[in-house]
Amino acid sequence: MNGERLVSHLQLLDVPGTDHLKGENYDWLFLENPSSPLPAFLEWFTENISANDVLTDEDLNEYEELMSKGEVLTGYHLEKMEACLSGLPVAFSTSEEDSQKDVLTLEECKRLKDQLKVLVMRRNQLSAHKMELREEVYQSSERLKEEEVYFKNHHKAILNTSIHLSKSQEEISKSLDAVTKVFLEFDKTPTEEAKFFSQLNLEEWYQEEDKFTDTLETYIRRQFREGVRDVAGAGDTSEYCLLDVSNLDLQLVRGAGNAEYAQNVDELKRLNNLLRQTEEWRLKGLLLQHQKRAEIEEANRQFAAIHRSQLPSNLALLE
Repeated sequence: MNGERLVSHLQLLDVPGTDHLKGENYDWLFLENPSSPLPAFLEWFTENISANDVLTDEDLNEYEELMSKGEVLTGYHLEKMEACLSGLPVAFSTSEEDSQKDVLTLEECKRLKDQLKVLVMRRNQLSAHKMELREEVYQSSERLKEEEVYFKNHHKAILNTSIHLSKSQEEISKSLDAVTKVFLEFDKTPTEEAKFFSQLNLEEWYQEEDKFTDTLETYIRRQFREGVRDVAGAGDTSEYCLLDVSNLDLQLVRGAGNAEYAQNVDELKRLNNLLRQTEEWRLKGLLLQHQKRAEIEEANRQFAAIHRSQLPSNLALLE
């Protein structure tokens, strides 16, 4: 189906104004899907509508005249006429009475032709109604496709939500297991002593402290020996004396290398102070370690009492 066929059919039906039409200008009407309403209607139009189906002005005037006289047959009259015609004999006699019947039959044929025109008009109306119904069916099918797509998307969204809910339930279950595990392990005897994240073993603490002390002593001895060797070197006639650690700032240092001697004095003073401070830190660390150990033991005792539901009457002890 194309525009040239449509225009030629309209010209065949003697439609006014179709002489100057060009078929190629109407090819765009058939570019859509052949099952679309408009191409389907044009296809039906060219195949079913002929020149005999087109009413002329004379036909319309005759129909209006019949309508005014009330001679247009209805469906009831047509059924009666069909019953009468079906009862007519096949062969007719040549008598005068039969000739009169033949004349009546011709008159009825004329009426039937008029009624046929009306029936053709009704058929055309039914055809148009059929096209409207086909358009409604097409639109309904399109809406059905849209609903199917919407349903599929909604179904996918429900599946994704279900997967997320399942993962959330698994995470909640793991969290609950971890929480209940703490209370279930109250009665179990710990294989190792509980430690804080930043807590060191006492023996390791002692080993680190001994390493620091050894390094400090080595540094002091090396600095002292090198200083004495420089002071008591050969060819040095400068006066010198031993330093009093308790009164380093008042010692008199003479001779070459006074700046170096003064620097060594400051370093020895700093190391002496640092040694005393380090010892204080060690003692404080021991006290803090014993304190934390006592707190851990008390906390374990309170947790065990909570697990056995044997809380003390004085709740202030829990604070």
